Amino acid sequence: MKLLLVEDNERVTRFVVKGLQEAGHTVDNADNGREGMFLAASEPYDVIIMDRMLPGQIDGLNIIESLRKSGNRTPILILSALSDVDERINEGKKPTKSNQHRECDPESFPVAMRESCESPCNREIRDH
Repeated sequence: MKLLLVEDNERVTRFVVKGLQEAGHTVDNADNGREGMFLAASEPYDVIIMDRMLPGQIDGLNIIESLRKSGNRTPILILSALSDVDERINEGKKPTKSNQHRECDPESFPVAMRESCESPCNREIRDH
């Protein structure tokens, strides 16, 4: 699979990229929101792995909102260091299958990535 990782933490980026490449995936990465938005909008990806809290004016949630408004329905996994559920809720809305993104921690994202790609809803979106 071709994946995009948008993550500003170098240590996390090295860990995730290494693991995904060892699993046979192609990984592009961006270390800031502006570059992540550009890549996500200009390249076709099977899955986007998004850090929720990026430095600067464009954070992960801003990128997701822009992509969805533009019609981009690529499955998105959100990596978040936030531990409290209330902190992870943006404007009172949890990510759902209907808006095609979900939160996960680094240890569980390989399973979440596979489940996102295998979802019947995602297959239907990619087929259109």
